[in-house]
Amino acid sequence: MKNKTNRWRILILACLLVSVFSCLQKKNDNVRNEAIADSLLQEGENSLSTNPSVAKSLINKAMSLTGDSLKYYKGYILYSKTFLYNSKFDSSFIILKKTLRYLKKRTNSKNKKDLLCTVYNAHCAIFGRIGQLDSALYYGNMALKYCTDKTKAPDIYINLSDNYNMKGNYPQAALCLRNALTISDKYNLNDLKFPIYFGLGCLYLNLRDFPNSDKFFKKAEKDYKERKDSEKEIYCNNRGNYYYFTNQFKTAELWFKRGVPLALKMKDQLTESLYYSNLADVYLQLGDYRLSKYYADRAEEYFDSINFTRGLYYLNSIRIGLAVAQKKDDEANKLKEKTIDESGVDPNLLAIRYKYLEKLAIQESQYKEAYEYLKKGNELNDSVRNDLTQKKIAELSLRYRQDTTLIKKGMLIQQQKSEMKTLRLGYYVWILLFILLGTATFYFYFDMKRRHKLQREKYINQIIQYRISNIRNRISPHLLFNVLNHEMKGLDEERKKHFYTLANLLRDSLVMAEKSYVSLAEEIKFTQTYVDLERFRMDNSFNIRWTIDPNINLNQTNIIPMLLQIPIENSIKHGFVGIDREKWIMIKIAQCPEGITISIQDNGVGYHPNKKKEDSQENTGTGMKIVSQTIRILNYKNSEKIKFDINNIEDATLSGTKTDIFIPWSFKFEVK
Repeated sequence: MKNKTNRWRILILACLLVSVFSCLQKKNDNVRNEAIADSLLQEGENSLSTNPSVAKSLINKAMSLTGDSLKYYKGYILYSKTFLYNSKFDSSFIILKKTLRYLKKRTNSKNKKDLLCTVYNAHCAIFGRIGQLDSALYYGNMALKYCTDKTKAPDIYINLSDNYNMKGNYPQAALCLRNALTISDKYNLNDLKFPIYFGLGCLYLNLRDFPNSDKFFKKAEKDYKERKDSEKEIYCNNRGNYYYFTNQFKTAELWFKRGVPLALKMKDQLTESLYYSNLADVYLQLGDYRLSKYYADRAEEYFDSINFTRGLYYLNSIRIGLAVAQKKDDEANKLKEKTIDESGVDPNLLAIRYKYLEKLAIQESQYKEAYEYLKKGNELNDSVRNDLTQKKIAELSLRYRQDTTLIKKGMLIQQQKSEMKTLRLGYYVWILLFILLGTATFYFYFDMKRRHKLQREKYINQIIQYRISNIRNRISPHLLFNVLNHEMKGLDEERKKHFYTLANLLRDSLVMAEKSYVSLAEEIKFTQTYVDLERFRMDNSFNIRWTIDPNINLNQTNIIPMLLQIPIENSIKHGFVGIDREKWIMIKIAQCPEGITISIQDNGVGYHPNKKKEDSQENTGTGMKIVSQTIRILNYKNSEKIKFDINNIEDATLSGTKTDIFIPWSFKFEVK
């Protein structure tokens, strides 16, 4: 019976072990799957513009692995972008709407806001692509509202600028690009300089400021070879537009043809068709009507399929231009009568259409009508020029405001000189005497002031010497009593070794008290000796870890005596009182171009300088007062100051105190 009971116990124990092992294995699998999902999502995002089909496969796999719903929908948003690059906008919209429905059900959090920002920015990009500019601007501004990561804001601003540009709101487009550039500079986002620069090139192109447009296009072009195919394609299109509007049609043709293979590689039908419409217009200007019609037909086929109003409007204008050029006035008039909504159409496209309609009216001897189209075109251009003129006036006013003040001052001086020439010789004599008297007075005044300053500095140096001596005399007794109070209690044979260490510690403290500074190596050794004693006293109840930059020359780097020891002593004496959990102190010493940085951090109760102490004699805070007073006195003699800050650790999962110290390389510890 007993053997049977034992067998049952063994069987139950084995089942429990298998169950525990299975749970642990499942947990490990989940962690591993989440890490793989993160990696796949990142790889998929990087592949979006170069190979959407590969990106789709990677994102699908990541979504199948993750158990985190927010991460799943992050992948879902990326998945929608694969359709965007293939111009399948309806599919993108379906996914984005599902994601929005999911997010609206969740409680507010940073992750929710980040995903909302991404969803709205994707909406902005899609609506901009299909020419629904008002919707694009609405969603772009919503993306900014929910943007918590400032490094993502420039991408939103660039999208908004593109849409404001197409809408003809150039001041707002400029503001968006300026905001993007400011944030990029602040966070060193150099990768975003390329789209910002060619965005500025497009803006100045629309303002017909061709020199500035060319300048910013060339700035962007320096980084052209390093960019993704999607960015190269956008640049080719806009650079081609620059050469089109400067009537360099052969060069425009080269840039548009350079962009077509990139659009084909990305399988982006909308972009491909936009290139065909641009080429149709270029060949019309070059007089190759066959190729112009060929590319217009290719573009129109896709524009019709997605009802791309802006593209169809442009193609209709090109076909009118073709008919006019071939003297087919009837065909041109039929195209002219075709109803197309002009609301939200790019001002550049309006100007092109008015130009072709003006030619048609002249060809039909309808001069009044021709004049109306010429007037419309001029009004359109004038509105742009007026806007540009106002900006240039504001810029010139700001740039030369100070120069104008200087010119006025110069004119006043010249006027005074002319008046002085009319004065008699006697006035010059009196003026000369006044100048001599004034010079002598100023000389004696500044000489007296200099003497007083030297005397004052001498007194200040003496006072500083006395104060430093006073502080040194207080350091050694302070440490002596603090340590002896601990070590004398319950002294036995085993503590003799540690008492010997204490004697060395006291000897070192006396040596340090004679100096205004010690090497960092000496201070570290002194502090480590003190910590060893305290760890022994407290039965190794706390751990300490040192991280020291190996590139620092500890023997050649100077520090105020006990600048490390006193904050560590405070952590041990005050920070760990009443704590049962694992206790630790971390010291990190590093160098930066300006000097040495020291960080001392513990996981104690925190820093509460205003809290009433239970034992006023044991907790006088003398050590910290000595450190602060020494730093204050030495800082008085230095232009670059030592910084000494003590703060509570601001972390919901961790309590404790952090002391940050900075010592400039050029700091002088001597008081002469």
